[in-house]
Amino acid sequence: SSSGSVTLAQSLDFFLSSNSTVSARCQDGGVPPLSDTTQVTIIVNPVISFEQVTYTVDLPDNSGVGAFIATVSLSDQIRIFSVIFSLSADPSNGVVVIDSETGVLTLNKEIPINVPNNRYTLIVHANAEVKSNDGAARAAVTTAQLIISIVNDTDLYFPFQYSTNVSENVRDISLLTITAINLVTDKSDGILYSL
Repeated sequence: SSSGSVTLAQSLDFFLSSNSTVSARCQDGGVPPLSDTTQVTIIVNPVISFEQVTYTVDLPDNSGVGAFIATVSLSDQIRIFSVIFSLSADPSNGVVVIDSETGVLTLNKEIPINVPNNRYTLIVHANAEVKSNDGAARAAVTTAQLIISIVNDTDLYFPFQYSTNVSENVRDISLLTITAINLVTDKSDGILYSL
């Protein structure tokens, strides 16, 4: 080639070999031609990935502090020497935390009532040290998206058992009013009823 461009003809696998060395030769068109050789070392960087690109979780809004949310993990864990998990730009303001060693996500605080769109979208990072078969160790970084939808699982209850009497052949009359209580707000407004 007259460009001197070195092109990769096939993919390299860090786990098989952390680097490759090839000889390159140059020669001019003079008489006699001048030439030289050099060694080109190609350092192969490992690529890691989460088992899922996006983790989607439904979390009941009445989940308590310490409640399990999800576990994130990397693919091909056999080749991972060590890993540190973290969250970036945490829109939950510390409501969601991750164990840096295990990737387990839990609730650190009670879920606030006013979560925008009833959803947290977080970015999970993994910083790993990966080892190749030839003993080389290199750092690798990857991210995944975690979408936590806060689902309405608020406890509602009727404080009474209801019973009423009605005469036969009567219609279109109000029999009684039933009332439910929301345990979180301790109120009965905003509740819809149906039979």
